[in-house]
Amino acid sequence: MTVQRAAKASETEKIRYRSHLRAATLKEYLPVCTREFSQRETEFLHEDKGGSSFRIGIEKGGHAGFWYDAECTDCDDGCIIEGEILYGSKKQAENEMLLFKIGFWLTAAVLFVIFCVPILVLFLVERSKGRKRKQSKEESLDLFLCEYVHCEKIADS
Repeated sequence: MTVQRAAKASETEKIRYRSHLRAATLKEYLPVCTREFSQRETEFLHEDKGGSSFRIGIEKGGHAGFWYDAECTDCDDGCIIEGEILYGSKKQAENEMLLFKIGFWLTAAVLFVIFCVPILVLFLVERSKGRKRKQSKEESLDLFLCEYVHCEKIADS
């Protein structure tokens, strides 16, 4: 397995840890540990998601960054921490999706105005001109013989 494949595989797989602390105690202790680690090593962020869940910001990237999104489960001798490394957050993904939808509908509205309104105006103008009444057979014959063949119609006596 190449280095890139291994990195991709580790980002999508669950990463598990065991702690001798109970889940509640661990969650209380995490902000202190995060601050200390950030001062000595690399800047990490901490977010408490409520319940037994938390997130640790492990690397800045673009406008979102990478987060270890985890949940603690108590066991006999402490707790198990299980999570995965994700880019951004669900909330951010929802916001980006909302912005995409708004952009799509605004673009659709502009294109509608650009293309459909002129067509509608032309349709209404043509309709307002009215349609010619269809000529009868005798009128068509009169037109042909009088105008094109240069004949003269004789009135009935």
